Formats: sequence, C-alpha cells, structure tokens
Amino acid sequence: MSKYFFTSLDFVTIVKKQYMRNDICMSELLRMHDELTVSQKRELLLWSGDDEFMQVTETGELVRKAYV
Repeated sequence: MSKYFFTSLDFVTIVKKQYMRNDICMSELLRMHDELTVSQKRELLLWSGDDEFMQVTETGELVRKAYV
C-alpha cells in the first residue's frame, strides 16, 4: 500500500510540478517514485518530451531506447 494519500491524478500533477520547479530530468524523477504505475510513468515521460530517448518497460523499468 502506498504511503501517499493522493489520487493517481494528484500524484501525477505533483511529479509534474517537481519536474518544472527543479533542475532534474524526468527519468531521474521516475526512478525516485516507485509508487507510480507503468501508465503513469509513460504519461509523464511523454509529457516531458523524454519519450524520444527513454521508454518504460512492462515491468515499470525505465530504459534507454535502442536505435538501430
């Protein structure tokens, strides 16, 4: 059970605000927040624009995209 009392929408908003206020890349923020679901992580990665270089696996891990 999560130690946070926020709805999932509220938590996504909180992570977005952390991203905008701090000099930190979204991939680092996603690694810090294990309580996010896979879909929430993908939404945040897309929102930040980092989805061009990174992707979230089905298990929730953040990995660099492989270009061939």
